[in-house]
Amino acid sequence: MSQYLTGRGSRLWVISCLDRGGGTTVVFARELAAGEAWRAPASSGLTIEVGNPTSVEIYVGGLARGVLLSPATALGRLPIK
Repeated sequence: MSQYLTGRGSRLWVISCLDRGGGTTVVFARELAAGEAWRAPASSGLTIEVGNPTSVEIYVGGLARGVLLSPATALGRLPIK
């Protein structure tokens, strides 16, 4: 199922890292404007890091699922209802 992160207010930085045991690889790093979305890849071990977690809306399968709850969140632990 597709997972998207969308900026809700002011511009924010989103950094997505993948830990492969021996090191960390940055998958995505950029500033999102309000309303701009990023589709998260379906990869295990992916972590999303943001400066203001409540300014990031989570969508899964096209449905809003709430906001991020902490500055660093494992993709597999997104608050999916």
